[in-house]
Amino acid sequence: MARQLYPIGIQTFSKIREGGLVYVDKTSYIARLVSTAQFVFLSRPRRFGKSLLLSTIKELFSGKRELFDGLDITHTNYAWEEYPVLHLDFTGNDYNDPDGLYSNLNGLFEGWEEKYGITRTDRSLSERFREIILRVCEQTGRKAVILIDEYDKPLLETVDNPELQQKFRNTLRGVYGNLKRMDQYIRFAMLTGVTKFGHLSIFSDLNNLTDISMRKEYAGICGITTEELHKYFETGVSHLAKDNNLTHEEVFSRLQEMYDGYHFSPTRFVDIYNPFSILNALDSGEFGDYWFQTGTPTFLIKMIKEGKMPLQELSELNTGLNALTDVSFDLGNYTAVLYQSGYLTIKKYDTRFNSVTLGFPNKEVERGFMEQLLPYYTSLSSPKSSFEISQFVLDV
Repeated sequence: MARQLYPIGIQTFSKIREGGLVYVDKTSYIARLVSTAQFVFLSRPRRFGKSLLLSTIKELFSGKRELFDGLDITHTNYAWEEYPVLHLDFTGNDYNDPDGLYSNLNGLFEGWEEKYGITRTDRSLSERFREIILRVCEQTGRKAVILIDEYDKPLLETVDNPELQQKFRNTLRGVYGNLKRMDQYIRFAMLTGVTKFGHLSIFSDLNNLTDISMRKEYAGICGITTEELHKYFETGVSHLAKDNNLTHEEVFSRLQEMYDGYHFSPTRFVDIYNPFSILNALDSGEFGDYWFQTGTPTFLIKMIKEGKMPLQELSELNTGLNALTDVSFDLGNYTAVLYQSGYLTIKKYDTRFNSVTLGFPNKEVERGFMEQLLPYYTSLSSPKSSFEISQFVLDV
């Protein structure tokens, strides 16, 4: 039985489809989304497939129908019309550099200005983006599709530099504001990120922005559901069972314990597996803490060091549902930050009080938090830290 090929670190839809890699079909969600909404926001933790989702939407609107052969969307009434796509990607850049945001946006805008014959003048980034949207529509006769990947990355990376963050915030407010000012020229726009900053004007002013982050019908739009794990990865599970001398059922149980447990809707508890960890476990043949190995966000470390996070509450934290939706720029709402970034998830929902109980989603997150983040709370040496961590886990 041949081993499956997994798209580890590959977030480009065309590479996955053309390379014969495993693709978990999310196109039924996409078909519904692009047919019913115009301006969309989605929050999901890092490494949960947001970039792949936007790449898939990009190819869909670019008219690459051949890439979708055999996928769920081909069984819908989607019209398969081609639109010009403007894709703003904020991943992979250094935003500790004061010029990092400008360089990224300027490079993107210069490419579009050259493509559409726009003479560049001494204008702001916001004005340039507005002109690009207008000229794209004029030259193609089609409304623009705008996809913004990791919109919040420049802001999260500058949490410990308020002055630079304010500069970036002003720049982004102007650029994102075009989604409201130019709405008549936009067919579809989608922003993804880890956090939802409640005081950024894009969320306070754009009153027709649809936040699908906690909508029950989109609970499984990123990540891997239990049904999808069985549908797409039976071959991989068989190899993992053989590599570890386990039964098929034991492997599924271990995968569930390690990587399952994320709930992104309070009213529909769809179990979501961490896709990055699942793919790495199946590819390597080992059960590891893959998500944590990719690094801890600096903003989370900063919150811990500043004492903004009461450690003893994290194993079972009760809060109002509304407290999970918006994050302030100083990241003072640690509950929302931990939930949106994937370190806590919804365990229970009380309809009477519109409140939720949060906890660690699975063993990987719990163990990673204790082993890698708990030491930031203390000045213990490494050997003693391990003992204290074990005691803490036993106590909670």
